[in-house]
Amino acid sequence: MYSRIFSGVFLLLVSACNGASDEGGAETKRATTAADPSASAPRIDCAIGGGEYAPACTVAREEIDGAAVLTVRHPDGGFRLLRVTADGEVTAADGAVPAAVSTGAAGATEVAIDGDRYRLPPGALPAPEP
Repeated sequence: MYSRIFSGVFLLLVSACNGASDEGGAETKRATTAADPSASAPRIDCAIGGGEYAPACTVAREEIDGAAVLTVRHPDGGFRLLRVTADGEVTAADGAVPAAVSTGAAGATEVAIDGDRYRLPPGALPAPEP
């Protein structure tokens, strides 16, 4: 007898939870997207995991301890932190893998870290101080 009551209550709870997640899930997703600062952040070309370049990453910039810190967000949710000093030097601000930096086409700065590559347009970096 108790097993039938438990089974009935369990099915009722599962049904209620399933319906609530369908209704509230869409609203929660919309609210998260609207509040996500990377949703409106500028896009840059990136090649994640050795793939081809595509305008798939977003970049946000903030000043920390006199240096610009760029947060580059990958489409899969991963990210990299890049530190840009006043003289334009770019280094990895997270992890132990150093950044390889070069100048690419149209004056873009190309940064490679552990198989991931990013093209930072000239406006993303501060101008070097004289």
